[in-house]
Amino acid sequence: MSDRNFLVISYAARKDFDEQALTRILDSAPDWVRFAPGGWLIWTSRTPREWYARLRKVMQDGDNILIFEANLGNRAGFMPSSFWQFIKTKTAQDTGEEVIDDVTGA
Repeated sequence: MSDRNFLVISYAARKDFDEQALTRILDSAPDWVRFAPGGWLIWTSRTPREWYARLRKVMQDGDNILIFEANLGNRAGFMPSSFWQFIKTKTAQDTGEEVIDDVTGA
């Protein structure tokens, strides 16, 4: 079992922020998916504080950021199937289980 988990990053940035710089930082995670404008789910062994320290480098005055662990065992919602597949693939890697075809959020 790995020490990786999901973190949610919510980032409200100025209109002229450097999205490529942000993406380069996110690319240092083993994997991530953008689920909304300013919203990412990352698969990582790093803590929210470590990610904040990394992302703080591209932030400017007036930007807001929130980073927290996501407990995806208790969830509900409607997202594209690729999002659910991302979660199932990562949790299957962590548990050694086979990824199943059912990618609804239920």
